[in-house]
Amino acid sequence: MSLKAPPMLVTVMAGYAKGDILTPLAQRWIKALRLISSKLILVFDQDHLDPLPECCHDLENVEVIVEHHGAYDFGSYRRGFEIAEQRGWLNNASHVLLCNDSMIGPFCDLQEFVGPILESGDQLWGVSDSTLYRPHLQSYFLLMGRDVFIDPAIREFFKGVIPQPSRHDVIQNYELGFSKLVCQLGFSWQAFLSSDQMLDPRNGEPMGNITAYPLCMLQKGAPLIKVKALTDPRSNYDGLGRTCAYLSLHYSELWKDVWNSFKLQPLWQSTIPVGIILNQDDCPQLSARLAWIQAHPHSNLKAIIAVDEKAIELRARLMKEFEDELEEGLLSILIVDDVSDIRTSMIKMIVNVGTDWLVFSDSSLWSQPGELQCQIRRLIEDPSHNVLDGSPALWSQKYCLTKQGLRDIFA
Repeated sequence: MSLKAPPMLVTVMAGYAKGDILTPLAQRWIKALRLISSKLILVFDQDHLDPLPECCHDLENVEVIVEHHGAYDFGSYRRGFEIAEQRGWLNNASHVLLCNDSMIGPFCDLQEFVGPILESGDQLWGVSDSTLYRPHLQSYFLLMGRDVFIDPAIREFFKGVIPQPSRHDVIQNYELGFSKLVCQLGFSWQAFLSSDQMLDPRNGEPMGNITAYPLCMLQKGAPLIKVKALTDPRSNYDGLGRTCAYLSLHYSELWKDVWNSFKLQPLWQSTIPVGIILNQDDCPQLSARLAWIQAHPHSNLKAIIAVDEKAIELRARLMKEFEDELEEGLLSILIVDDVSDIRTSMIKMIVNVGTDWLVFSDSSLWSQPGELQCQIRRLIEDPSHNVLDGSPALWSQKYCLTKQGLRDIFA
């Protein structure tokens, strides 16, 4: 009885390094690909790259092409196939993986993720599919079995890739075109995250684009998320701030690479809502306090103040005077039984402030607006704190509501 040959994976990665500089995040991804691949082909759509990947010295098993072609990922996939054929790497290959470098990851052992698929009989597989335009596998991670990649029509498809006028045309002609072709050839595909099973937690409707839900992807066991989920708030329905906090708390080493790969700290910190817990001394100066908040460089601030339910005239005046600020969410007024019961009022404001992070009003806060901005920057780099010491201190709402947190607040 002959033993089954172990899988031989040839991987083609389409890459583009902004500014011709290979980021720590891209280097991490390439190292992970090298570990799972028998042969690795890296195709960068540019004329210069610095530094070159460490694995480029393995001339027997790795090929690195740095050449501008302007045909997006599928242009790189085409060149990768050509190189694999020239070097004879497809002769004994069991699978071909096509992927790009627009990834953050891996968040788990990539071999443990890919290994069972290589051992299965599935001939076409992706991390996610999509129903946008029409059902298709998303092309940032396509794993093909031998039956697929040796099919003459598939080979002709990739040989026919040419530059397109726009990214939209690439999607229409190649990403959707590839899925259409494999269906016409009688192949079926598998997706680790299938669009018909992934529901939007905000409304229960099917996710149109799974990659726009990075936290859902991770919680379902995906080994990666898309870079765009951290660079464009419109491409992250889980929330940019929540995603940054989750990565830094649960994947601290990977988060360091993310932090060092992008100059997006102002964008990330702008997504953190911070609540200001006002005290009774702020009430006569409420107009000035709100003007300060509106002028502050951090655009995601809001305030809450407690007002005694028996102070009917004051309540009426505040509701009238700050109607716009209340409607915009810049200010919340919490009606309490007895405003002189400072502890109870404070706890209720913490519960109702509606932000994960908060700061308590004092004279130093209002006199040094730049200090709060510096604290928020420190927070986005490492939000693992219960209390971010400094002036002003930033407090985790969750921690404030613990026994120890309440002891610290009222110490």
